[in-house]
Amino acid sequence: MGRSLIYVAGSKPSGAAQASFRPEALVANQRPGRDTRSGRPAAKTEGAFSEEQLEPLRNLVAAVFRLENSRRPEDIQRVLGHLIDWLGLPEQSGLRRSLAEWVRRIIIPRRLPPDTHIPAMQDIQEVHSMLAERIQQWYDEGEQKGLLRGERTLLTRQLVRRFGPLPEAVQARLESATAEQLETWADCILEAKTLDDVFTP
Repeated sequence: MGRSLIYVAGSKPSGAAQASFRPEALVANQRPGRDTRSGRPAAKTEGAFSEEQLEPLRNLVAAVFRLENSRRPEDIQRVLGHLIDWLGLPEQSGLRRSLAEWVRRIIIPRRLPPDTHIPAMQDIQEVHSMLAERIQQWYDEGEQKGLLRGERTLLTRQLVRRFGPLPEAVQARLESATAEQLETWADCILEAKTLDDVFTP
């Protein structure tokens, strides 16, 4: 497959147009409504198109919609692989840069746990490589954070039920605790006579 890409309206945008390309504006322009020129219903939203419909299209709009529809970092990586192949010409560097920034700021954070650090990147190739290296790491970290959050919530409920509302200092200590600390404190609840006994076994 060559590097040519079918653009909107069948024409290749100029270098200036590529440099100012904004995927979020393109998606926003496809919201439901009426076409102001024809009066007919406007184009579907990105979610109205299935992956089966979009995947065969060598089309920048379809690629943007596929990124919007993606549910996992692996899905994002797959679409970026196609875009890397399609947008390989030097004059398309501005377009690649715009796509990379949009994916980094908008698309990836929606699919990852909150507070996940995503480094700055200048090109979709960097985004693609970063995803290949970090997908499993992010999933592992997200799973660990989820388990830790669950342990903290359970211990907090047990402490409140046994000793009543918790002082702010205790709440702060629970928030900063490791999994090992939470487990130790949980083991102390049954024999502790006071709240202080839980934290000073």
